[in-house]
Amino acid sequence: MKTCLQWVALLLLACCLSGTGCSGSTDASLDPVADGIPEAEYELFSNLIHNLDEAKAELATAQKARNPVHVRRAQSKLEQQTKLLDRLFVQKYNAATVQRWETILRRANISATQQAEEELRGEELLSRFSQLGAKGTLDQDGYITQLDCRNLNLPDDLFTRIANCQRLKDLNLRGTQREDEHLQYLNLLTQLTKLDLSENPNLKGDTLSQLTQLQNLRDLNLSGTAVHNGTLSQFESLSHLKKLRTINVSRTKLSNESYERITRIFRLADVSY
Repeated sequence: MKTCLQWVALLLLACCLSGTGCSGSTDASLDPVADGIPEAEYELFSNLIHNLDEAKAELATAQKARNPVHVRRAQSKLEQQTKLLDRLFVQKYNAATVQRWETILRRANISATQQAEEELRGEELLSRFSQLGAKGTLDQDGYITQLDCRNLNLPDDLFTRIANCQRLKDLNLRGTQREDEHLQYLNLLTQLTKLDLSENPNLKGDTLSQLTQLQNLRDLNLSGTAVHNGTLSQFESLSHLKKLRTINVSRTKLSNESYERITRIFRLADVSY
């Protein structure tokens, strides 16, 4: 009877120790039946693997800190979770099957995390940028409307999230080491009125046509970039942006002739050279 009660206690521990098992939800986005994990036991299995990973991480941290009390505590937790996994799943389905399920589950969790990152927006996204030193503004609905990233080293995985800011009106990417390949992530910012791409020496302007959807753009700053004479066709692709009023192409690789051509393309704009 005592042994039975011990295993019941361990079962409850597997469901509730991490705080995730009692919520009735799961982090995985796969179909448990299709992937071989019994549907009725999927949540329990998911919580067990979560607790095992958590215990392993705690043990690694404790060992790194050389804290014997925390090491013993983490070892005990890991041992409990390992025994519970063995009793409830390994003995029932065999080790190879359980190992395969663990792989499926971890891949699904990674996929779910990636999806959450892709959908990141608003205050949470602004917080990520702020951690790197960026400044921004939210509207009353919680959407980012202004983002100043000047002179920051933005990792590509975070930069791509700018595409989620579809109410953005003012974007400053001055001196952020942007290149032509990065412009594709700006094409959905249809409410953008001001775009500063200055002081990005590796930006050649070969993909300026990626900005064709920015119908509300009024100010475009390309000063201090590597925009060159061969990009005139790219400027022509933006000729339908009738709200453009200022274009700065100073300190670029454009010749006088190219500058004059650009002024003719954008007759309503003040082109600085």
